[in-house]
Amino acid sequence: MLPVTDEIKSTIEHTVPNPVLMRILPQATRWYAKTMTWYNCGRHYRAPINPTETIRIDPMTVTSRMTSKTKSATNHSDIISEVIGGDWDKNVGELSEYDLYSGLVDRFKNGVAWENTGFYKNRVESVRSGETKWGCNNVEQLKTRLSKLDDLYQNIRDNGYATQDEIRQKEMDKPAHYRSNEFLYPEFHEVIVNVDRDGEFILHDGRHRLVIAQILGLQELPVRIKLRHKQWQLIRDEALSSSTFLTEYRNHPDIRLPTS
Repeated sequence: MLPVTDEIKSTIEHTVPNPVLMRILPQATRWYAKTMTWYNCGRHYRAPINPTETIRIDPMTVTSRMTSKTKSATNHSDIISEVIGGDWDKNVGELSEYDLYSGLVDRFKNGVAWENTGFYKNRVESVRSGETKWGCNNVEQLKTRLSKLDDLYQNIRDNGYATQDEIRQKEMDKPAHYRSNEFLYPEFHEVIVNVDRDGEFILHDGRHRLVIAQILGLQELPVRIKLRHKQWQLIRDEALSSSTFLTEYRNHPDIRLPTS
């Protein structure tokens, strides 16, 4: 089965009635993600690797992020979970050094107007020089995106953090930010993290929600795992087979212990 790319979704979306898509495409995408995950890595390990599973983590434990270079270590789209060895987890960036991170902290923690943040100034300079940055080609588009971030922050602050499934249930008549997102299961749109060789979480995608959760001091955040280091997966396997499993990992949210 071919990957469900944005181009394929766009073509189908304009030729097949919306209700039909809502019934067919999500199931097909979920089947594809699970099948490819099993074929590429799941069948080689004891501990389950489920690309649609979400776990809850403390958002404050995520202090690093994938870069474009480290993301190139993956072989498949984000809906497929992977296990990869090597040094990809040693070449990540500090989340706090990301200009969007400092912009969000300035805006929502320190009360700074967007126009006075370094993030805003950097993006304005880029779009005015003709670049497309953060999906924006001009200043008005940038301001619109920032306004949506204000709305996102206020919604989470006032109403609590909702899973994508809860949002889908409450807002069935409202399309997602990208209309093609309607045709995927909600869990595919949760914050995505990776796990390094020591069990530490690394941000893969969903930076706005993660940082807002940190700013608000939320105790837990639902996430999907895209990529695990091979050494960590072997630790997960050990947890299912050893009665004397390492104590420091027993309460890790990505560890499953054998049931008695």
